[in-house]
Formats: sequence, structure tokens, C-alpha cells
Amino acid sequence: MPGEARREGELVAAKLANGENDVLRLTSTDRAVYMQAAAHLRPLEVPLNVAALEYVSAVKSLPDGATLKEAVDFFRRRNPASLE
Repeated sequence: MPGEARREGELVAAKLANGENDVLRLTSTDRAVYMQAAAHLRPLEVPLNVAALEYVSAVKSLPDGATLKEAVDFFRRRNPASLE
């Protein structure tokens, strides 16, 4: 984590040096949530913004009260041959 904090600091410094004064400010909790989400997505090589967009799209397609996990479990039960 210290390396990540250093990279983030260098990114902010570079933006400031390039005249980009509008830097996003995160609370320590927001930063921890972001770092955890990015770490979960890293093995899948999916950027956080793409994952959020796909999640919102999928959830909007579900009936009220249904969860994405329930939809995936239902699909897996109905289509066992299509999955390894």
C-alpha cells in the first residue's frame, strides 16, 4: 500500500505541475473503498468505471428486489453445460 500511496502522490503532483488544479479529493474511507475495489478487479483486468457501468446496467435489468448474485445463480442452474 505505501507504493500505491506514493504513485497516487506522484500523479497528483504531476497534475499540479501541468496546471491541473482541479484534483479529486477523497476521504480516507473513500480512498480505502476505491483501493479495495480496484484490487478486486485487477485479476479480471477490468477498470473500475467499466465494472460500475456493467453492474448498474445489469441491476437495472433485474426485477425489483432481485440481486445480481441471485440472477447469476439462476443462470448457472439453468445452463450448467455453458459453464466450466
